[in-house]
Amino acid sequence: MSELLQSKWGAVLLTILVYLLFRKVQQHFRWALLNPILWSITVLAVVLYTLDVPYVAYEESAASISFLLSPSVVALGVLLYMKYPMFKGNIKPLVLALFIGSVVGVLSVVLLLFVLGVDEVLLVTLAPKSVTTPIAMKITTLLGGIPSLVAVVVILVGIFGAVVGPKLLQWAGVKNKVAIGLSLGAGAHGIGTAKALEIGILEGAAAGVAIGIMGGFTAFITPLIGAIFRLF
Repeated sequence: MSELLQSKWGAVLLTILVYLLFRKVQQHFRWALLNPILWSITVLAVVLYTLDVPYVAYEESAASISFLLSPSVVALGVLLYMKYPMFKGNIKPLVLALFIGSVVGVLSVVLLLFVLGVDEVLLVTLAPKSVTTPIAMKITTLLGGIPSLVAVVVILVGIFGAVVGPKLLQWAGVKNKVAIGLSLGAGAHGIGTAKALEIGILEGAAAGVAIGIMGGFTAFITPLIGAIFRLF
């Protein structure tokens, strides 16, 4: 089994099968806490630990899945093209809202970590946690942080947002489809976008817009905020 997981397609096959299994479980019970990504990660981590398979070996074996991460984000542009007329008259407030969201997303975590007195490496590592994984890892790497750590945090934030976000928006009385999609995309990144796509195509398109714009703003804002806090 250990050799299978380290083979070229073994890890890919196991990852897909585990994910499909928990997706079926969630569809059957319809419990938000049965998020297939959360439980897939948990089960795969237990399997790797039990079989003493190094994560590096698993990562190399499952490289084809990791490769699809970036193209999948770009592919969201197709949905934007399909629903562009719905956004055309609201570009300015949409961009402004996402800009404010980017500033709050970076500033909130940086301010909290600064108050707690953490070292600079951890601060620049977690600062871009409000964008999708490939963008966050790239920003963290350029700032001298730990990309693997921010990847874990981004995934956890995304799972939490996908599980809690729809209910929170419902309780807040948010019914506008674009607003729902923007909220899930901005707050829960790729996993939130997947959830938005489950709700509807317009919500998914709006979430895709949020991912792209938030990524651009955050890449620009994070070094500036980090530089300001280095002065203190």
